[in-house]
Amino acid sequence: MKNNFKGKWLISFLIAFFLVLPTMTYAQKQKIKVVVEGTSIRLQPNMESEIALSPPVGSIFEVENKVGEWYEVKFSSEIGVLITGYIHEMFIEVEKEAVKPKEEVIKKPVKPEPVYQPPTAAPTSRRPWFSIKGGFIFALIPEVYSYEFSFPLYGETATISESVYSDNAFSFEFGLGFFPIRYLEIESTVTVLSKGHSGSYGLDWPSEYFTNLHASDEIESDEMEVYPTFNKTIFCIGLLVHPIVSGPVRVYFGGGGSYVTGNLELAEDISFTETTYFFPPSHEITINEVDFVETDDLEDISLSKFGFYGKAGVNFMVARIFGIYAEGKYIFAKTEIPHPLISSIDPNADEVEINLGGMSFCMGVKLIF
Repeated sequence: MKNNFKGKWLISFLIAFFLVLPTMTYAQKQKIKVVVEGTSIRLQPNMESEIALSPPVGSIFEVENKVGEWYEVKFSSEIGVLITGYIHEMFIEVEKEAVKPKEEVIKKPVKPEPVYQPPTAAPTSRRPWFSIKGGFIFALIPEVYSYEFSFPLYGETATISESVYSDNAFSFEFGLGFFPIRYLEIESTVTVLSKGHSGSYGLDWPSEYFTNLHASDEIESDEMEVYPTFNKTIFCIGLLVHPIVSGPVRVYFGGGGSYVTGNLELAEDISFTETTYFFPPSHEITINEVDFVETDDLEDISLSKFGFYGKAGVNFMVARIFGIYAEGKYIFAKTEIPHPLISSIDPNADEVEINLGGMSFCMGVKLIF
């Protein structure tokens, strides 16, 4: 009797076990759905942890575990590595929580659920703050000045003429820049230039013996092997626009104010020989020497001018902060000064207009950091 009771108890236990088994083996994992824009999945269950992923609204994840207010989930990285992260409960809603028993087991081909792949963000370029540059300048110097002075002599009109031609020169430029915002740069540059120019100096001289009998002579500075020297220092400060701040090729353009200061050697005196012949009547002049004087050695003569400039260029970046730049710049700066010799003859004589500007091209190295 006792053995029959034990056998019935064992059979009842086995029947109950097999009835509950489907429910025990079908414990599904909870699923959660992202419902807040800007949600972050972090590597640790706290707000200070590094962000591993920022899924869009509607993304669904399976819950592996729950730590306090944080749900532990897993997702695949771009290279297929399985990463464990944590998402706060304020950003999600529970998609499926209840554990339901299987009603029947039907073998069907399992369609794998697509794994969420985060979108690849476009790489962002680093914001520039400062720039340092230095390079060589090829300057196209315009005609510095052309001057002619006439005055009465022997009842006729005498004329003294001078002209300093256009030329070119090599120099050096140094510059510093600051970026208040990403696409704008406040730049300052310094350029020092010195050049001996060629020019011509002439006389038209009447005869004191014969009416309407003039003699003329003109001499080039090349023939005398004496050149008037033009020295100037240029300070520029302005605003540059950088429409392209990333990539290997970055163009820019802009302009601003300039200040040019220096000195120029003007003709102080022309030494000549005058010859008059009576039979037949003729008149000849030979220029023997031209003396120059530097304007900064004279009182009340200031060879300086505030002007403005415009420029455009391109940076060729060969490394993250290092590049080669090429640019063109035009400076507008003209001033007028009294002629050192002629103003002593006639205080009311016209002043000499000096062109201190001109076009220049520069190429050098640049650091942007």
